[in-house]
Amino acid sequence: MKANKIDLYIGVIAIIVGVFLFYETFSFPPPLQKNAPGPALFPRVCLIVIVFFALALIFENFFLKPSSKLSFNLHGKQFLIVVVSVITYLIALPYLGFLIASLLFLIPSLLVRMDNKIRTVWVSCVIVASLYVIFSVILNIKLPALGF
Repeated sequence: MKANKIDLYIGVIAIIVGVFLFYETFSFPPPLQKNAPGPALFPRVCLIVIVFFALALIFENFFLKPSSKLSFNLHGKQFLIVVVSVITYLIALPYLGFLIASLLFLIPSLLVRMDNKIRTVWVSCVIVASLYVIFSVILNIKLPALGF
């Protein structure tokens, strides 16, 4: 079977970079407490996930028929809306804070793919509230507040 060369190259490069960066995490400082996971845990988990998906990409290219692969259609207007939303989010975050800026980012980004506007607003609110509870309440991490 003929593999899609771009996907194959991306998969191989992702594996090489992932393995190299995983090796580099061994140079991180040790944990401050004896049984603590240390600062290398999160990067290692992320790199393992990246290598796993790179292997899946390579596997997909060699063993799946072209008709069974997922197709991704890029629509210019939808892409532009998401890019503008991301840029607006990055600019607005220090001024509007996490809650408002995240809602202003998620609603147009989700409207690109969801038809129901009420459901889109509801899903956006649930996502932002969940992230707020996880980071601000449970993990006690300070999120950006209104910057006025």
